[in-house]
Amino acid sequence: MEDEDEHKEEVRTRNILTVSSLVAVALGVALGMVLKMYIPLSNLDKVYIGFPGEILMRMLQLVTVPLIATSVVTGVCSLSLCTSRIITIRAVVYFVTTTLLSVNTGLILVVLIKPGVGHTPAETDGDDVDDDDETFSTINALLDLIRNMVPQNLVLASFQQYKTQEVEIEVEVPDQNSSLETKTTEVRLLGNQIDGVNTLGVIVWSFIFGLALRNMADKGKLFVDIVTALNEATIHVVRLIIGFLPIGVLFMTASYVIEVGDDWETVFKLGKFTAVVVSGLLVHGTIVLPLIYLLCVRRNPFAVIKGVSPALKRAMFISRSMTVAVSSVGEAGIPATGTVTTLFILTVTGIPARDASLLLAIEWLLDRGNTTINVLGDCIGVAIVEHLSRTELEEMDQRGQNGFASKVTENNWKVT
Repeated sequence: MEDEDEHKEEVRTRNILTVSSLVAVALGVALGMVLKMYIPLSNLDKVYIGFPGEILMRMLQLVTVPLIATSVVTGVCSLSLCTSRIITIRAVVYFVTTTLLSVNTGLILVVLIKPGVGHTPAETDGDDVDDDDETFSTINALLDLIRNMVPQNLVLASFQQYKTQEVEIEVEVPDQNSSLETKTTEVRLLGNQIDGVNTLGVIVWSFIFGLALRNMADKGKLFVDIVTALNEATIHVVRLIIGFLPIGVLFMTASYVIEVGDDWETVFKLGKFTAVVVSGLLVHGTIVLPLIYLLCVRRNPFAVIKGVSPALKRAMFISRSMTVAVSSVGEAGIPATGTVTTLFILTVTGIPARDASLLLAIEWLLDRGNTTINVLGDCIGVAIVEHLSRTELEEMDQRGQNGFASKVTENNWKVT
């Protein structure tokens, strides 16, 4: 009964935060339009208007690293070792595969729809685009991704990340036809640390430390308890920050509207972004997941979908975003997770949250679809793993029955 009351209170709090965020966006748009049309503002005034939004983002940046690190460590340490390793491997393979497929689907849709491109195409010079340079940059980005997975300093990874830049320098080379030296331009790679959380490095090494602590068993229990306490304290701090969320969003949106004005390009880009999300959810939910079930089980997947339809209907009314795998770490204990997750993603990836503040106006709607597809993926995953692991499950049941029978016999013998 107490758990049910806590659940109702959590749902009520989440709904209040969602509604207040929507109201804050609407009021921010209205405030920004009124100030822009009727009150002359200096650059300093614009900075003052956006100050509460700046404070909101700074607070989120403050708790990002502790939340990610402690959540990953406690999550890995709490993994159950009682289940069959084969079943665990099958479950991990399924979720990793579906995650990669969903990411690829999103990337394809982004390339096709281009949500960041406005309605009015910008003038570009065809000579500026060099295929070799693009390929070269892609390779550097991939290498930087691997480098960031292995940071030189974990403390430094909490506020800086490694990035390779191409630098053009002039060098003197001897002329083959004369004794004089000529100057030529060479492109060299220069690696340095730039501001921004190295999220990938934090997650990877938090996962590794979590595995190490779990393998230490009782020796690492004290440290695990400390990390668990830090995780609960961080979540409590995030709950306090969420109380400031509507005010920060209001002034963040107002500041953005004042600078953008009547530029409808932003609305157009927002519509294209919505099209990308909805299309990705439809493709993943109606094609990818049923196809995986059909290939693994060789049965009609829509029978499973029909069986879990009550859960899917309930998920439509629950806002609990799992849009990005990285951002889902530590999310379960936080109310208004959709809005907060969106701001966390913007904070971690370095995208200006103020420019994307209007996204919060539609996030609550897209979040319902994200939750529904997430629940559908979990249900199909459970069905696939159960079908492939029937032998292991029967053996586990048999061992459980034998263990129970031996305890009963032992107790009867003691009584006799």
